[in-house]
Amino acid sequence: MAVLGTPLSKPYPANNAALLDTIKRDHLAVSQFSEDHPVRKDNFPRRNRTMALLTDATIVVDASETSGTRHQAWEALRLNRSFFCWKTSPPIQT
Repeated sequence: MAVLGTPLSKPYPANNAALLDTIKRDHLAVSQFSEDHPVRKDNFPRRNRTMALLTDATIVVDASETSGTRHQAWEALRLNRSFFCWKTSPPIQT
């Protein structure tokens, strides 16, 4: 399953168009963004919250200080979902 930070018809980055087509054809792609919604940077933290809502647990394998994965980790914690962090990832400061 792919949870997109863009409308279903707008691959991001654009050179991932073939990958998105494959996911939509053979797997599942979901988006909370309507077709007329612009692709913006703030879509991705919103998408990460959606991923936290769709799952029972979040596992972070690698996340830099500026990684959007941290948004999902915070949302998982906020939603009282299980959160696991691979020990090589930087810690989430509380």
